[in-house]
Amino acid sequence: MWHDPRGAGNGSIQASVIYRSFGEDALKKLFTDQQSVVTADYRQQVEWLARGRYPLAIGVIKSTLRSFQEQGVGKNIVFLKHEKLSSLNSEFGNLVAINKPPHPNAAKVFMNWVLSKEGQSAWAKATGDNSRRVDVPPGDPEMLPDPKAQYWQGQKEEGQDLKNKVQAIAKEALQ
Repeated sequence: MWHDPRGAGNGSIQASVIYRSFGEDALKKLFTDQQSVVTADYRQQVEWLARGRYPLAIGVIKSTLRSFQEQGVGKNIVFLKHEKLSSLNSEFGNLVAINKPPHPNAAKVFMNWVLSKEGQSAWAKATGDNSRRVDVPPGDPEMLPDPKAQYWQGQKEEGQDLKNKVQAIAKEALQ
């Protein structure tokens, strides 16, 4: 089961990782030979996985899984770690600034605090996610990137052409 790789999101990022590591034919076979089921709803994806409707899911968002696990559901679900299937992605929780905020100085003060060691420590503890700051204790030590590994960062601009290609392959294969 996939988070829908035909559009934007973690499904197309993970499909891009598979394409980069194993090639176009392997990705097409995965879509067709495995009779892939897709959903664009991250919550539905985790629910199907937690209920055992599908034994494997590609493109799961950790924060969505965490919300189920905090309620005692899906505690047996683990993320597969494999060097050829790894990427670095931001989930939900990016910090953005709007143009012409109502209180520009308050926005700057808040952003400076959130990006500080204290702010990132509080954020990592509250969310269970890891900060990009190396001086902050990890929110989830299991998900720390290996400092020796080379990761593809699928949300960077240079990955967009590959994501577009993968999305086109998915649209054709998952009609």
